Amino acid sequence: MAATTLIGLVAAFWTLPALAGVEPLFGNELGLWENHSVVYAEVVSVSIVKRGEARVTLAVKATLTGLFDAAEQPRLEADLTYGIFASAVREPPKPKSRVVVVLMRWPNGRYMIQNAYLQFMPDKAGILEVKTFENPKVEQILARLRELRMPKATGEEGKSKGK
Repeated sequence: MAATTLIGLVAAFWTLPALAGVEPLFGNELGLWENHSVVYAEVVSVSIVKRGEARVTLAVKATLTGLFDAAEQPRLEADLTYGIFASAVREPPKPKSRVVVVLMRWPNGRYMIQNAYLQFMPDKAGILEVKTFENPKVEQILARLRELRMPKATGEEGKSKGK
């Protein structure tokens, strides 16, 4: 009886953000990558706007996928919604930490750290703190993104001509 209650509480705890409107993204949605990018960055600063909302300044080191140009815009500010009822992101990152971030660019040019449950991210959140770029989770993200983004080679398409 106690185990059943515990399982029910855990299930309710993990589904609360979904009930609050936080939808999952799988990475293969039509048009997703037209306004989303995955970047590797250093957190410059975090300003808490109010409970569950922050403004994060990032020094972008590299773009893993998407249209964001890290050479053209090496620094950016992004809105972050966090907390169990509003986001897959549980808490804001620490300043000076290295992160892999899923950014969404709004039509007005502002950025948001994606708060949906991201099936291609190891912890399902739009921001993942890592110590270095060589972290195994970074390679895991890259492998998942390659699976999603690379066209499937079928038949002769993947073979070089003339050999």
